[in-house]
Amino acid sequence: MDITAAAFLSMLNNRLVEVILKPLLSLARPRLSKDLLLYMSIITGIGMAFYSNTNLLEHYFHPPIVGIIVTGIIIGGGSNLIHDLFG
Repeated sequence: MDITAAAFLSMLNNRLVEVILKPLLSLARPRLSKDLLLYMSIITGIGMAFYSNTNLLEHYFHPPIVGIIVTGIIIGGGSNLIHDLFG
């Protein structure tokens, strides 16, 4: 996978969190904290990276699992983070 796939997954993750998870969490917790949304975004980003086997840092981390987890954190951080790191 390349940077384009990671950017697409990042945008998809952003929409997933904003459209689906944020309303569901606000029903459960009326005073929803931004930290909880950030953690949910990172968790879904890591899940997307595992599911798509996206590893942007395969040349830097020897066990591929570490690269996939770091890529998931980057995906969870949003497309602005990807642009800042690789753009």
